[in-house]
Amino acid sequence: MSDIQQNEESDSVAVPDQWIDEPMRGLLQRLAAGSVPETAAESATIDEVFDVLKAPEHRYVLTYLLRSEGEITITALVDYVLAKTDSTGDGEELRQRLTTELTTTHLPTLAERGFIEYNMERQLVRESETTAQVEPYLTLALAQQRLLSERDS
Repeated sequence: MSDIQQNEESDSVAVPDQWIDEPMRGLLQRLAAGSVPETAAESATIDEVFDVLKAPEHRYVLTYLLRSEGEITITALVDYVLAKTDSTGDGEELRQRLTTELTTTHLPTLAERGFIEYNMERQLVRESETTAQVEPYLTLALAQQRLLSERDS
């Protein structure tokens, strides 16, 4: 039997206190209150946001981009991903494989969906008008990932 309880009168869900810490509780309250930033030009649906965030590579790209000032280079992005993952194997081969994967799959996907602006020729990535919309959900996903890692260790 699950500890989660569905409220019959609304779409809200009661989550047990032991599942979340105070920063995550505050984030959940902001999300529930509808304080997710919206832009005038573009607006992503919740399904689009969750679909984009399901890929770890997308979460790395968006996290690094939101923490950076202005444009980021592919080299800096690859360095960030390698530093954040438990990468094993030949360093140069792994770097090349990750660069190829990011530049041919993940960055074009994020750009097509409007979550980033990607200049393939200059090998630069920058925020789009929609990037900020994923931040609260990304923060929540990363906090949950951290809590699960701490619980499992």
